[in-house]
Amino acid sequence: GNGPPSSLLSGGLEIIHEFDFSNRNEPIVILTQHPEIEIDSELIPLGAVTDKINELFSVNLLGCIFYEMGSDAWRNKLEGLVAEI
Repeated sequence: GNGPPSSLLSGGLEIIHEFDFSNRNEPIVILTQHPEIEIDSELIPLGAVTDKINELFSVNLLGCIFYEMGSDAWRNKLEGLVAEI
């Protein structure tokens, strides 16, 4: 798209934008049930979301984790990211 990535923010991206705007550096982890996140009118696969957000915003995004009910994979990834803090 031609507009800024903040033009149609929703949900967690609003929080990320606010962290960027406020120069906050607290660690952020995205936990989502969606296989893709829309950024600047483009669907970004979860594997590329961390790099894309870190490219667009000055925030401390540690990672993006796919939540799947009944699976411990998301919990293990989250524990690993939190342990790095």
